[in-house]
Amino acid sequence: MDRPSSSLSDLKSGWGFLWSRRIPPKVKTFGWKLSKNALALMGNLNTKNPEVADICPVCKTQGEDVFHAFIRCPVARQTWALSSLPWALVSSWQGDAAQWFRYIDQKLDGPVLWNPPPAGVIKINCDGATFAKSGMVGVGVVARDFEGRVIERRQRLLEFKASPELAKLIFEKVVEDYSRG
Repeated sequence: MDRPSSSLSDLKSGWGFLWSRRIPPKVKTFGWKLSKNALALMGNLNTKNPEVADICPVCKTQGEDVFHAFIRCPVARQTWALSSLPWALVSSWQGDAAQWFRYIDQKLDGPVLWNPPPAGVIKINCDGATFAKSGMVGVGVVARDFEGRVIERRQRLLEFKASPELAKLIFEKVVEDYSRG
């Protein structure tokens, strides 16, 4: 018989802490689905419909289960390499997503990276980057409400060589245009 997700054993096992975090509800839901192996991965789809191949649609080399999709897949590894999380921390997952989230949370015990605005206020966050090898400049803007829900997002990738100073000016112009609607 399935236990309710808010049971005392879930809280003690490490899962309950995620619900108390100040992160967007969709991230919490994703984490819960990950921990319950309820993501729409090819391996899961294959168990319900054997005609569906369980091969990873990204790398096309192995069966796609949760561990493959997030750790073993070469594209997942490349993605993690671009993140700010150290690989030793990412690869510490032993199959229990709840414990993994808790472990990462403890290791990253630092400042909150995003604080929501007061109720009724929309917060706009933005960032930009230059890509020296390709000569591209990327800018992105996201607007979220007090619960962390994305109201709107925009991004632009511009193809030209630019110094960081010029990229900053372009970035500021995109943010200004976005703020005006």
